[in-house]
Amino acid sequence: MLAACFVAYLAVLEGFLAVPQFNDIVQIRPASALGPVLGLFFGLPGVFGCATANLVSDILHEGATPFMLAGYFMIQIMYNGLPRWVWYLVNARSPRPYPRFDSASKTALYMALVLVDSACVNLAVYLFVGAPPESGPSFAARGLNNVWMLLYIGLPLLYALERSPLMPNPPRWIHVPYRNIKKANLTQRFVILFVIASALLMLLVSVLVIAFASGDEESLQTVVHTMFHEAAILIVPIFLPMFAFLHILERRFTRPIEVLALDQQTFIERMESDVEQGRRDMRIAVDERGTKPRYEIAELYESTNKMRRDMVGFIERLYSVTAERQRTATELDGQTDPDERRAARLRLAHETLRARYRRLHAPGT
Repeated sequence: MLAACFVAYLAVLEGFLAVPQFNDIVQIRPASALGPVLGLFFGLPGVFGCATANLVSDILHEGATPFMLAGYFMIQIMYNGLPRWVWYLVNARSPRPYPRFDSASKTALYMALVLVDSACVNLAVYLFVGAPPESGPSFAARGLNNVWMLLYIGLPLLYALERSPLMPNPPRWIHVPYRNIKKANLTQRFVILFVIASALLMLLVSVLVIAFASGDEESLQTVVHTMFHEAAILIVPIFLPMFAFLHILERRFTRPIEVLALDQQTFIERMESDVEQGRRDMRIAVDERGTKPRYEIAELYESTNKMRRDMVGFIERLYSVTAERQRTATELDGQTDPDERRAARLRLAHETLRARYRRLHAPGT
């Protein structure tokens, strides 16, 4: 796994470094999304595999001293590993601790880690290199590149890894078994659709800017840096409404449907067990578990609860009729007098007719 992460990172990094417009002018680094994402999913093999590939690339292109190379290597390890450690610390007690964007809170956590990780690595490089103040715009562009790559490449990449047969490698303090759930819920579909649509829009804007910008290298660099900053400013009006919509969608629609599906899978077994044991304190209604179903979802909850009440009543009547039949059959087998056997048969037929009458006139039938 370490070798696979090494090869993937080095291939993407070297491929974009081979294009001067992506390297010296605008500093577009799609490989900056691979390290944190592969580290979050695969653990130490992803962290060290990507960091080693970045070290090899620095040796080939930077011409730095061994001390500088060692410093860049440690900073890259921090950049790749910080999201992983913070993610699993926050989700240490969660029943679903693995990186899966099936809720608004997990998506918000990932985006917060993106911002914090980019700021930390930028600050670490700035302090380590001791760059002059005039290099501030270059550092800002590099940090914004990390943010956008982790959003527009990192999210789809994690989505693809989750649906692959590969297994994540959690820290030792995570003891929850991993379930490879390949079916995406509504929240995941919306997140991925939004991210892909935003990425395509940003790509289109970038192509138009590069196509119509002046051929002067300095002018093109200024235009691209301006575009980076404008895109950073737009993050508030774009992503905050998305989180608000995701929260409403999850609380009123997505989560209630998931809770209903999970509760329905075990309801029949619980109901039969309670009836057999003669328990009357059955939890018939669906446990909403903090959700607030609305509109058609609320009607679905009400109709499901009514169906469950009718089903429980029918099962109780069925058990009582069966018990009465067994009792009457036992009495019938024990009778030797023909008149008593005939009377027992009449009682059995009478109980059968009463059971059929109650079933036909039961509520909801």
